[in-house]
Order: sequence, then C-alpha cells, then structure tokens
Amino acid sequence: MVSVPTEAALEAILEDYLRQCHGDPAHVTATQVYLKVMTRKALRQFRRRHNKEPMSEINLWGELYKFSCSKTPEISGAMIREQLRALLEKEQNYQCCYCRRPLLSSGHAKPIEHILPRSKCVQHTFNFFNLAVCCVDCNLRKSNHIWSLKEGKFTSEREYPSPESFDDLYHPRFHNYNEHIKFIRLQSNHHNISIYKGLTGQGKNLCANMLTHLSQKEVFINGNPELKEYITTIDQHTAETNSNADKAIRVFQTAFTRATDELLYEL
Repeated sequence: MVSVPTEAALEAILEDYLRQCHGDPAHVTATQVYLKVMTRKALRQFRRRHNKEPMSEINLWGELYKFSCSKTPEISGAMIREQLRALLEKEQNYQCCYCRRPLLSSGHAKPIEHILPRSKCVQHTFNFFNLAVCCVDCNLRKSNHIWSLKEGKFTSEREYPSPESFDDLYHPRFHNYNEHIKFIRLQSNHHNISIYKGLTGQGKNLCANMLTHLSQKEVFINGNPELKEYITTIDQHTAETNSNADKAIRVFQTAFTRATDELLYEL
C-alpha cells in the first residue's frame, strides 16, 4: 500500500511554509500577499488557455525572478526564491528530489523544479506542493514532460490534483521515496555510479523515463576524465542569476544534455 500525506498534514505543511516564506518575520505578510497576487495571475492565464482565448506572453515565473518591491527592497523575487529553495532543500535532506544525489552549492546546479511543468500547467506555477529542488541533470531530463496517462486531466483542472491522483507518476512532495525506488551509489576516488530500481508503478515509471538514463550518463562522463573535470568545474561555479555567465552555463548544460541523449540512444 502506497502512503500519501493526509489533507490535514498538507495544510500544516503549507501553513508552516507561509510562516517562513520570508527570512525576516517582519516581511512575511507582504510576501504572502505578493504570492497570492501571482497565484491569481497564474489562474487568469489558465482560464484564458482553458477558454481558448489569446494567451499572455508574460512568463510569470520569470516575473518572480525580476520582482523587487520599490517601497520595501527587502522583499524581492530573489529573496522569495532563495528562501523557498532553502526550505525545500532542508525538507529533502539536501538531496535531489528525483535521483537523491547531493545537491551542489550553486543555484543553477539545483534549480527549483515544477513537478507538473508550468508550460503545460500554468495554474500551478506557484503552488507550493508543485515545487521541489532537483539537480540540473534531472531538471533538464524532466523538462516539460508529464509521464502519466492522466496528463490531460492534470493540465485541464484548475485545482491541484490530490496525492491519490498520482497513481502512475512519482511525485516527490507526496510520495515516500523509499517506498518507490531503491538505489545503490558506488563511489571511488574518481568515479560515482548510481543504480536504481523501481519498486512500484510510480518508481518504475521514474526509472524508465529518467533514472536509468541518468545512470548511463554518469558512466559516460566518468569514462571521460577530462570531460568530467570540466563538468564539475561548471557545476561548482556560482554565477549571479540571469547574468551573462549564468545564461551561458544554462545554454551549455542544455546543449550538453541534448548531445549526450543522442549519443546514449545511439548506443
């Protein structure tokens, strides 16, 4: 029997987050107000899409990145995002929500993941339970996929799906990882190899679509010492969000993932 959190447990978790949504208690209420405003904007975009009306080109998650309160500089999208990442990382024991590898220190190496992708489920862009922290490899592999037979249901409904709805898709905020996936990580002086096995339908789904590929990519990189050194250096580099260096790193990571995908599938 797969365990999922109760509605009361989810409400308690959400209330706890809202009490801590800003690092300074003096700015918590204003931050809550801002998040509610952004949630309403996301719902308006969803309604327009649902009604097949012309869609706004505004990237709401991008707006969060750029937001800065003119009256209260202490309230900004960067601060909200970093506080969110810090709370999620702690909840995840500082491990990627999908592969369970340790999260690195730089922000671009541990992006905030939208479990139901915002490109398809804009209504859930700011839903706390739709957010997790993953490594850049899992984030790029996941992209905007919804590996579920219920994709149409997930994209068309206004309310966030209940934990029970994710019966063929692993949900890192609702599911106990150990119930769904077993993994072994082998580490030596120069190599790291992870092996995953799905224990449930949800776990097997995640292994088939993401984790098995991740294992193959690890073997490929570990077999190329110079390449591994370059990748490690890039992952450990800290660049200011949306700076030229940050954008260049993201472009490289996307291109490298695409290239290794093509190579691994050819093999």
